[in-house]
Amino acid sequence: MSPLINHISSLIYQQIEHEILFSSWIYQQIEHEILFSSCIYQQIEHEILFSSWIYQQIEHEILFSSWIYQQIEHEILFSSWIYQQIKHEILFSSHKRICHKEPWKVNQLSVTYGN
Repeated sequence: MSPLINHISSLIYQQIEHEILFSSWIYQQIEHEILFSSCIYQQIEHEILFSSWIYQQIEHEILFSSWIYQQIEHEILFSSWIYQQIKHEILFSSHKRICHKEPWKVNQLSVTYGN
């Protein structure tokens, strides 16, 4: 082979070698991009799971607040019932006192309060 053909063959061989190295580098870049994308995907997945957990915590807080509100409502109703019982006891005691000490006013109370 002539020196020129040897030189051209050597250049072609080096060019092919560079192309193979460049292709390998491109392949590694793509591999890194895939790994990075996978990492980003996992971060998004974790964010979604965390957001779901936060939503459940808020939901539980709302349910608990609703339960507290119902407890307060029951306490108010019970207090109102106690108040009515005390009011009736006072009226009954007052009526008994009037009946025992001042029997002539019983007829006046019947007329005023209707029995």
